[in-house]
Amino acid sequence: MFDILLLSTLTTESDTNPVLIKLAEIKQGNEQARESFIQQYDPFILNATSKVTGRFVDKHNDDEYSIALIAFNRAIDTFDHDKGQSFFVYARVLVRNDLIDYFRAEGRVQEQTLSESESNDTVFLEDKTPAVEMDEKFILKNEIALFRSALQDFGIPFSALVKESPKHEDTRRQLVSLTFQLYNNQDIREEIRRTGKLPLKQLESMVRVSRKTLERHRRYLLAGFILLDSDLDTMKDYFYEAL
Repeated sequence: MFDILLLSTLTTESDTNPVLIKLAEIKQGNEQARESFIQQYDPFILNATSKVTGRFVDKHNDDEYSIALIAFNRAIDTFDHDKGQSFFVYARVLVRNDLIDYFRAEGRVQEQTLSESESNDTVFLEDKTPAVEMDEKFILKNEIALFRSALQDFGIPFSALVKESPKHEDTRRQLVSLTFQLYNNQDIREEIRRTGKLPLKQLESMVRVSRKTLERHRRYLLAGFILLDSDLDTMKDYFYEAL
């Protein structure tokens, strides 16, 4: 995921970008592809929803998830790659705006229903157009700089992530999926935040991955966790593309 971020830097042609290929299939009427796409990127929908609400969202019991799912579906139908932005940036805006409209319709007080960062985000509260005015490449470069600094706090050289990125797609997808499992497990999440290390013994009992593989990709997994635990939303959006 991190090597992709560095090398592609946001612009990937539609004939090689798997997300754009899947979106094209869906727009041609392939409903099975739509269901598969939504299932694959369900972690993105949950993250985007939690970002607005400021809490973890239960997809089975929270209305906010249903609203976000509808917004994500609309993003699939209306996304235009020719406008030069990432699908996930576009989808995140639609999710935010729909949730904000929902909170207002419910008569909730904005400061109590939105996370602090979202409440202060005047761009998304006042501008209802899906277009993102800021230069995405500029944002990504700044986020990479912040990410480098965060990695240093955990003793991880940024260059090591490029070298240690899995060469096989199946392995990469497996590790990305595992990263989400780590982050969504409250006990492990708090353990990593407290110690700055992966609890390998605990992980080994949770997943079908050998201890050797976990140790080999320890820094890669920890870096993924650091990213998910951050506010670096543009980098996160490209992380989801690695699913």
